[in-house]
Amino acid sequence: MHLKPSKTIIPYPLMTILILLAQWSLLPADHPLLATLALLACTLLALAYGRYHRHKAHEVRQMALIKSLEQGSAEPLPPSPERLALQQLLNRHSLEQDQLRQQLNDLKHRTEKDPLTQLANRQRFRHDITHLLQEDQGTRTAILVLIRATALESLNRQRGFQSGDTYLKDVATLIQQAAQRWPEHRIYRISGADFAVQIHAINNTPLPLLGRDLKLAFDLYQNSQKIESVACSGITSICSGQRIEAILARADLALARAQTQEINGWSIQLEDEYEEGLGQQQWRQVLEHIMQQERITLSYQPIELLNGHHPAYYSLYPQFYGEDGAVLASDSLFAMAQRLDLLIRLSQLMIRHLIREHRTLGGQQSRWGIKLSPHLLHNSSFLIWLERQLITEPDISAHLVFEFDEEHLSRQLTGARRLFELLRRCGSRSAICNFGQGIRSFSLFQEIKPDYLKLDPALLLDLEQDSTNQKFVRMIVEVAHRMGSQVIAEGVEQSSQKQLLASMYVDGLQGYLIAHPMPAPVGPAH
Repeated sequence: MHLKPSKTIIPYPLMTILILLAQWSLLPADHPLLATLALLACTLLALAYGRYHRHKAHEVRQMALIKSLEQGSAEPLPPSPERLALQQLLNRHSLEQDQLRQQLNDLKHRTEKDPLTQLANRQRFRHDITHLLQEDQGTRTAILVLIRATALESLNRQRGFQSGDTYLKDVATLIQQAAQRWPEHRIYRISGADFAVQIHAINNTPLPLLGRDLKLAFDLYQNSQKIESVACSGITSICSGQRIEAILARADLALARAQTQEINGWSIQLEDEYEEGLGQQQWRQVLEHIMQQERITLSYQPIELLNGHHPAYYSLYPQFYGEDGAVLASDSLFAMAQRLDLLIRLSQLMIRHLIREHRTLGGQQSRWGIKLSPHLLHNSSFLIWLERQLITEPDISAHLVFEFDEEHLSRQLTGARRLFELLRRCGSRSAICNFGQGIRSFSLFQEIKPDYLKLDPALLLDLEQDSTNQKFVRMIVEVAHRMGSQVIAEGVEQSSQKQLLASMYVDGLQGYLIAHPMPAPVGPAH
């Protein structure tokens, strides 16, 4: 509505006074003072009346506006410049708040997501399971599945980190496909090789069905990729009000059982009463059975030598078998042997079998390399036993190469010096694996003086485009050759890598481009 200005009505007394003052101001000039005072009084009265008139008009407008608002017929007033400026400021402030809120949500989303698999990470897993457990006791139930990618370490070592990353993404996809039949599920990657699946329980949920679905998917992937195993699964139940430690202990126990059973197997643990003890006891029984019956074989991966003056070199990988003949994941087996204080006996079994195989197959024209656990570096009883074995078999010990990771050697430098000196006295060879993690690598190399340097497969990623890594590899080769050592590139998967490494005068190449691990050597390496 538009407000019309009200008519001006001059009160009668005020009009009378104004007329008298006007007549007074017209008096003859012989009274100038009175005329001046009359004019001044008239002016003041006019100003006072103008102010009074504006005040009354403002009151009239306010009353009219209030009345129109009460009747619902008011039209918006034309905005003032100040109001427009204030509204623009508020709009800009609101937009900035929305943008900031969106950025915070995006940042939170990124911090709760695994960058490799795009699954939720461990932080989100802890948040979700804690929230479920804090609900009213007994009102919510769910299923928890822990899945361990058992082939990650061996793939990183034999094929390179790029293959390991591809393998993890494939495992994540397999888990997602297997969990699709469950309407409410969440999948997490909670550590390097470990995944978790949380499924909101449905009445009479068949837990074995999930285990079988996962195993079927893993078996098919194993056959297509030609690897020893893919993953094992441990299944348990969750109920609000339970302790998170007890739930994770049950799931871990189920996972430990699954790793000692068939390849890509699964196990269910619903009770708390056994917890970790039964899992360790079962692992102990499996390890004792392996060591008593020597259920071990070795697979061989040839290394292509680019210099024909050096003897052939094979990298060996142990495989252990359970009572049913199924292959057990070596990484898990060594981890449990370390936890149960059986690592020395298991390592002794591996070395005895290595010496016996070398004698049987007549590998005098080649060198066999095997990786030992870093936990043995400071174990005096093992070092004494190893020295006696090598001295007893001098012809064979001269063809054995013992390999250790650079990271562990640099952390245990005193033990590394002692072991490498022992190997030199016995005529055996030594190698540093995953070499080249930084400039400090050269200090370690100078300290222990190995016979072989095996390049870190990470150096080979995008080597053709990475000029910095090319210079670093050339530096390693030059220093190694001056010190009388040979350089072997691990994780070679592409022909372009092979050509470039050959031009850098690397002594040997290892990886799936060269050869896959095989049950026994069929001849000398090239």
